[in-house]
Amino acid sequence: MKCILWLILLINMFHIAILKACQLPESLVGKRILLHVYGLAAETNPLADNIVMMHFNQRDYQVMILDTGKKSVGTYSYQRYEFDLAELRIKENVSSEGKTVMADYTNTFVCQSDTSGLYIFNGIEGTAYPQYWQHSGRYFIQSH
Repeated sequence: MKCILWLILLINMFHIAILKACQLPESLVGKRILLHVYGLAAETNPLADNIVMMHFNQRDYQVMILDTGKKSVGTYSYQRYEFDLAELRIKENVSSEGKTVMADYTNTFVCQSDTSGLYIFNGIEGTAYPQYWQHSGRYFIQSH
């Protein structure tokens, strides 16, 4: 019986340690996120091997592609589903080939530490072909 109690206690401590291994922020207000976009340059991955910097205010955000200096602004919503899982939904106007196009996409974050982890980008509408595309990469979260 004593062994079973110790086993339950150890399992509980291990479970708590796993839950506290990393945590995404509850809000992005006042945060900066750096994204390293993985992959090879292609029509369906126009930001491949670039670094993207995003600054978040209460309802809007600013983004700059560090490799090119190209800037954009838009609105966002952020939902943390679990301590280690969150989704960022972005809508922004992007200038491309002399016209403005609405870009609508999500980044799904899975943390590996409190300040970094991996993300999956899902493009829903925008400048890249096809209308739906995906890529992944690594993120880093900083406070302003």
